[in-house]
Amino acid sequence: MSLARALADDLLAAFTHDDGAPRHILLWLDPDGQYTRLRAAVAGELTASGSALLWLDPGEPQFEVKLALLDLEAEGGTAVVHLPGRSVADLEPGREGRPPALWAFVEYPFKGALWGHVPGSREVHPASLDDWLASRGIRFSGGGAKAAVKAGGADSRLARYAQKHAYSDLAQFPQPVNTQTLNVVGDPRDLVIDLLLDPEGAAGRWDDATSDVLELARSSFGLELTGDVPADWAEQTALHLALVEAWDALGRAPDFPFTPRLPPEQRAREATLAFVRNAILPRPDVTDRLRALVARHGAELAGLVAWAAGRDGVPATIPAIADRRVHEIVATVEAAMAAGIDTALAALRAALPAGAAGAAAVVADRRIGILRDVCDLADRCARAREVLTHAPSVGAMAATYAGDAWRVDDAYLQVVAACREDACLASIRRLAGRVYAAYLDATNQRFTDLVEQQSAWDIDGVSSVLGVAGELWSPLPKAKARRAVIVVDALRLDIAQRLVERVPSAELHAVATTLPTTTPFGMTAILPTDGEAIGVVVGKGTLSLSIGASTGLEGRPGRVAHLQRVLGARGDTVAFVELEVLLQGEPVPNARFVVAFTYALDDQGHSVADTASLPDEAVRLPGRLARVIDRLHDAGIGEVHVVTDHGFLWLNPED
Repeated sequence: MSLARALADDLLAAFTHDDGAPRHILLWLDPDGQYTRLRAAVAGELTASGSALLWLDPGEPQFEVKLALLDLEAEGGTAVVHLPGRSVADLEPGREGRPPALWAFVEYPFKGALWGHVPGSREVHPASLDDWLASRGIRFSGGGAKAAVKAGGADSRLARYAQKHAYSDLAQFPQPVNTQTLNVVGDPRDLVIDLLLDPEGAAGRWDDATSDVLELARSSFGLELTGDVPADWAEQTALHLALVEAWDALGRAPDFPFTPRLPPEQRAREATLAFVRNAILPRPDVTDRLRALVARHGAELAGLVAWAAGRDGVPATIPAIADRRVHEIVATVEAAMAAGIDTALAALRAALPAGAAGAAAVVADRRIGILRDVCDLADRCARAREVLTHAPSVGAMAATYAGDAWRVDDAYLQVVAACREDACLASIRRLAGRVYAAYLDATNQRFTDLVEQQSAWDIDGVSSVLGVAGELWSPLPKAKARRAVIVVDALRLDIAQRLVERVPSAELHAVATTLPTTTPFGMTAILPTDGEAIGVVVGKGTLSLSIGASTGLEGRPGRVAHLQRVLGARGDTVAFVELEVLLQGEPVPNARFVVAFTYALDDQGHSVADTASLPDEAVRLPGRLARVIDRLHDAGIGEVHVVTDHGFLWLNPED
């Protein structure tokens, strides 16, 4: 029995629980991460046994894995979730009532199973790779020899050797285990990727271990490399990986034209699929290189492209099949658009290739993913429209929007930004625009109707922006404390939500702006007033705003002077800086209050020449703001506020 099969069997056996009730999810706790390199091999064995393997590497978001588990449980499936770097303590509440580090998995110790659970007790002792091998009869040398081979977690000599021999008979594992008995070539995934990206360089680095590398590729993925030219090996590798992935994507049909070119062993096919999905497709550089190598064999693959026509499924690694499928779908949608939005959406849904849904699904082609996103946008619009157009009050609409409906605006911007990269998706972008415009028309009409029923601009349950100023400019609690305020002109709620996702410690508060919702009024509303009223003088084509002795607040110079006067009067220093300057690495000003401005988003929206590129700016902005926040914290500023003057709705003018 191979090492991978034995480990998979023991993982499957761990589903058994003391109470005898069936368990669907097993948390594979791996504190040292020693099993990480074995995932591809174990995934193939688990798949062959009817179970899935998911994982959550350190730093990755838990939400997508959680959704995948919920989908899997609903379908009655079983899954092992590998959790490298995690222990039982991560499933327990933290200090001062903080949620568990593994908050998405807290129910599975009760309704699922844990790797290392001691039968008849509540104790859990996850077996490390060396402990598991010892339980299977593998002997280790004593003293520092064992420590030497297991040091380094996933990169330890033991982990790398186990990966290399994952498909070898466990009885052939060298004994006693020590640094001399474990001869390691490297990670087969890394070696193959290196070959794809740099054939000559990779072969040069292998040197006298080339035969071992080729044998590892064969034993790991069924990859038979012939000849002695590294460039040829790279093309053979690309075709091998692409054909196995295409065989799977196109339904594993018995009449698959290239069946004789596939690895004869099912184990090798599953390991190859896991490698493509988990190590190649997540890396655009490797994916692009693989596709480029495959594209050189257009004539050789012409029969496969023709065979795939009309079949469900889209391979991720053979561009010609995806190109043909995407153009067919777009043509179908274009023909249906004349009959209306609903007809076009129905045509799009019917034309899309079926595929697994959820976090574990592989989007075979970026454009197929965009087409699915348009359908998702339509679904979001329908759900939000149903709630918003029946809302009983302005406050109810605001609560719905702040809670979830903002995702509609976000989804539309994401689709438009993605469609800009490919001219063939112009009609798909227009369809998305029509879907979104219909949603905006209905929901904004309801909002306007409700506002007009009121005697004043007042949103029940939503605080006024005027209350924000007191918090922004209040005296600092400690003598050496510092505060930063980032003023983002026209920061939409959906963009703010994406920023919060990047800054885990952040809190988001939705407030009601002033009327009219233009920059002069919105920016003035977040200034300190010290109890004085904001004066407004409207003349013929002119506007003047003031607070006490501060005038000219309708413009940025006046607002800067007002802050300098108010904060300076109490002994606080204030410095002003452009966000873009901080992004370029300029030092953070040494002042108690640092105010950073950015008008890029608003400027893009008002741009006559290129407002259609606004979605690109919106997609980039959360990451840029997060980097500046990190810089401010690194400079010793403990408190950072991000504020805005107004939001906005946007439709692509090209549509």
